[in-house]
Amino acid sequence: ARQLDLAVGAELDLAPPPRAPITRCIDGKRVTIPPTERPSGPQRVKVKGILSHHALARRHQGLVVVGSFALARRTAPHAISYYQVNRRPGANPDLLKRSLQDDFQVLDKRSAMLGEGADERAFRNGVKMLGLLALVMGMLVVFQTLSQTLLERLRQIGLMRCLGASRRAVASIFLVDGLLLALLGVACGTALGIGLAWGMAAMRWTTLGLGKEILTFEIPPQPVLLAAGLGVFFTLAGSAFPLWKARNLPPVQVLQARGLGDTGYLLRGVNLFLFVLLVVVLPLAYLAMTPLLSEEGRETRLVLLQVAAIVMLFGGLLLVAPRLIDFGGRLVLRPLRRVWPLPVFLVEKAVHRSPGRFAAAVCGLAVVLVAMVALKHITYALRAEVRQFSAAAMDGRLYFFDAAPRTAADLRGVHTLPGVRSAELIAGVVDAGFLLRGLSADALLRDGAPFAGRPELAAQYRATRTLVVSHRWSELHNKQVGQQVQLLTGSGVQRYTILAVSDAVGFFPDERVWALAAPEFLAKDFCTEQRCVDRLTVHLADGADPGAVRQAVAALFPHAKFKRGDDVRDYLIRDVTRDFFLFDVLLLLILGLVTVGLVNTMTIAAVGRAREIGVLRALGMSDKQLKRAFVVEGLLVAVLSAVVAIAMGLPLGYVVVEGLNRVTGLAAPVVIPWPYVGVVPLAALLAGWIASLLPGSRAVKMNPVEAVRYE
Repeated sequence: ARQLDLAVGAELDLAPPPRAPITRCIDGKRVTIPPTERPSGPQRVKVKGILSHHALARRHQGLVVVGSFALARRTAPHAISYYQVNRRPGANPDLLKRSLQDDFQVLDKRSAMLGEGADERAFRNGVKMLGLLALVMGMLVVFQTLSQTLLERLRQIGLMRCLGASRRAVASIFLVDGLLLALLGVACGTALGIGLAWGMAAMRWTTLGLGKEILTFEIPPQPVLLAAGLGVFFTLAGSAFPLWKARNLPPVQVLQARGLGDTGYLLRGVNLFLFVLLVVVLPLAYLAMTPLLSEEGRETRLVLLQVAAIVMLFGGLLLVAPRLIDFGGRLVLRPLRRVWPLPVFLVEKAVHRSPGRFAAAVCGLAVVLVAMVALKHITYALRAEVRQFSAAAMDGRLYFFDAAPRTAADLRGVHTLPGVRSAELIAGVVDAGFLLRGLSADALLRDGAPFAGRPELAAQYRATRTLVVSHRWSELHNKQVGQQVQLLTGSGVQRYTILAVSDAVGFFPDERVWALAAPEFLAKDFCTEQRCVDRLTVHLADGADPGAVRQAVAALFPHAKFKRGDDVRDYLIRDVTRDFFLFDVLLLLILGLVTVGLVNTMTIAAVGRAREIGVLRALGMSDKQLKRAFVVEGLLVAVLSAVVAIAMGLPLGYVVVEGLNRVTGLAAPVVIPWPYVGVVPLAALLAGWIASLLPGSRAVKMNPVEAVRYE
């Protein structure tokens, strides 16, 4: 519009572009296709709008016209029609490709789709799981802290009610208190979150892995406001719920209570509320906002059902945990009775009197440890998958690449070099919507190759249009041996039959989705040049010196770059370990959040037991014994949390890995992360011990006289 000085409403003529001779590959030869239609004349069009200079309008140096399909077809009748598919948020591109590939040739520019690699999607989904976990832990801390705090004020509430304060007035006081806490928490959390994001961007830690350069840093207002709104909402909910329970207690009964007494009734209500909110509402809302797995089919729905069953099991544990904690606590504390009789007696009494508080603490710490075990299953599975793939496709191999292609005859001597067991000459590379390479039948007959011991398959491979595809290609395209694949060639659509699925041949770093065909058919259908060998894979003989073999190959392939299969494998394993290190950082932060929640809960419980502590101190209980009581309480929570985490984390890890395979097309094996099974109890004990230090120190500093007077 700027060059032609056009405005909305202006008219202009669109003429067909000058046509270059059209050539097509037919039976291995480039054939010029004569025009079948007379070129149409100029088309008179009217400008309806002017595009801003971004996205589509930036192509071809800004010389872009958008019109109806019919107008474009009249103006350029011989142009190939392309359909660009815009995915719905969360839609799986592999699933879209499967549904379209029978009727269209799908151009899968996966390398241009940031974050759509299998390992990147696995990493991103794991980060989403940690995001959900962080939200759950934050709510647990808010609910438990504010619920316990408000329970401490029951006598104050009863006194205000007796003096004439209405229920509405009492509720408004505590809601304003909760609102101030919420606003302060949201402000601090938002600032810390933005600072953490900026620091991660500076260190190139992203949800696509580590080492990804970020050129801009923008603060998205909508997610920030949504997170702030959720924080305010759940904080107010945490303030309002125990108040609603307190409204059912007569003020006189509250005033007559000495201390808090048995708070089991109120805490059972909190556990029920948390069950409905965390186990039912929150996961459903998360899945609704993040449409992962929504279109993956029956197998993935089964995986979702398994995850739901484990989540419901955890929710059921949250409901019945008070009774289990009372029983399990006695079992855990029994060996310590002879060593620390008085501290153990006090903890047993506290557990029996308020099992709901211990149950919430155990569940809160356990869910973080469960996530640690489950997510470490992903890391170990991906590393095992790399080793598994390496054993089939990379071990004992050298890869050579030369920008100047050679003929197969030029490199025939590679097979006879000392230390070379066999060689694969990649003869031609075709973009057929996926990576299609040419490889002779002889390379497929060697030991360990798909046609080893089966010469009839090699004969069929030479005589007909057939393919050998990689396992990931088979998974992503949902095609198996015997099924056909349509390829668009110059002479029309040609059907290739899948003859074998194998990773043993054809791999060249680092694309793992490939197919192989006989070079003769690639030349016939796609007119690949005779000098088309630019990739060479050398299989080393047992005991061969890689350096000597490299020098020998360099005499035939003088300017070729090379990689060792072992080096590629080690790099991929390091890449997985480095990228998923972010999991450890996030889990550590969430574990710190849970530890803060434990500190708050134990501190508030200590304040509620101030009279009891004062009496014990007056009767001669030492500072060391009092501190040990809090240490025993923290360690009890840690031991029970570790048991729950291991019992639930191992089956959940299996389900997570199976779901990962369904979503990403991987074939990762389930590997139990035994080192982290040992780390879980240690992390739990450390968190419980740290959480016991502050309330223990505070209890020791209490004045016994003032504590006895405490109401």
